[in-house]
Amino acid sequence: MPAHRLPDSVYLTACDLIANGALIADACVLAGCGVDALREWGRGGSVNAGAYARARLASAEALEAEALAIASVATAETYQADRLRVDTLKWAAAKRHPRVYGDSVKHEHTGSIVGELHLAALQAPRSVAALLIKEAPRLASGEPDTT
Repeated sequence: MPAHRLPDSVYLTACDLIANGALIADACVLAGCGVDALREWGRGGSVNAGAYARARLASAEALEAEALAIASVATAETYQADRLRVDTLKWAAAKRHPRVYGDSVKHEHTGSIVGELHLAALQAPRSVAALLIKEAPRLASGEPDTT
């Protein structure tokens, strides 16, 4: 029996709260369910998983809006505290929707492989393929190897 025994409406309420930027724990308290039960419900089926995943992605947008609001009213006196809040919101948004809000990592190859490969290594696959083509009729007929 699944751990979540509450009606789907309770979990959907929690998902709505999460989508509007509430912390998962706070959303669960307000909706009347447990965090583990919500996560279990979110793994329970494609509809449930979709609702939970959409809520997490939407919550990143809510966190972005909150960060922008904090930054727009920052003053010289509140700068450091506001910066900490904005950085925390950016981190949380990146965790919830890494493709949009995460750091992009680019991998570049700067070395050259031209001088490092041996000609024999490049020719080996061709030699093996030619040998297989040449020997294919003999192998198919089951004749013994005479070499």
